Amino acid sequence: MSQGLKSEVERVISSEELTHLNWYEGRAPRADEVGIVQVGNSWRVYSTDERANAIYDTTYENEDTALGDFLPRLRATNRYFAMRENRLGR
Repeated sequence: MSQGLKSEVERVISSEELTHLNWYEGRAPRADEVGIVQVGNSWRVYSTDERANAIYDTTYENEDTALGDFLPRLRATNRYFAMRENRLGR
């Protein structure tokens, strides 16, 4: 695992103020989020819908590959919610 890549993704999450995520938390998935969690020696990346059902769920053997999948999905989810807020005038 590249600690550098994980630190870089953390920096991006903070600097871009990304929300709607599960960042390595050992809990059940919540509605409308993108998550990355370690499961044994693998990393699970998932996205959920408004009912917390997985609409995307993939497991990787390499953390860097998982992080490379996680970040674009998180950014896309945040863009969606920003556009939705703008449309609703909030």
